[in-house]
Amino acid sequence: MANTDDRYILSDEEVLLMFGTTRSGIIYVSESTNPGKSYTVDMLLDEPGDHCPRILALNTKTLVTIDVTETFAKAWLERADEADELEVDREITVDDLEAGFPDYVKNSRAWALLKDDIEASAPVLPDPDRAYDERRDRQAMGWM
Repeated sequence: MANTDDRYILSDEEVLLMFGTTRSGIIYVSESTNPGKSYTVDMLLDEPGDHCPRILALNTKTLVTIDVTETFAKAWLERADEADELEVDREITVDDLEAGFPDYVKNSRAWALLKDDIEASAPVLPDPDRAYDERRDRQAMGWM
């Protein structure tokens, strides 16, 4: 039976972590540590590590794989948002945030959408040239 709720990994499904190298074209596959048990995605969030670009769920009865990378990315971003780890200010930019994300989150559509929202809500910094421009304008007006 197929899993209709993408927030759960059922007991007849195995999580496959796809690690690939673009230079050699070799893809390494690692499986989850506890096959045969049902899990929520939240329980498996720390398992992929930082260098896993793709996560699949393999049904061990039908040998059909489902790409659950987006599901894991959404859950990871929700957990980070609840912990207030996705806040930007003058010192922390969106690129600084993204540097600490796992690969499957950096490449996800969920992050692309959230990144746009975060960038739009980021504080607007004052123009560093404004003080120089105002001083130059005052000097120019004094010369006229």
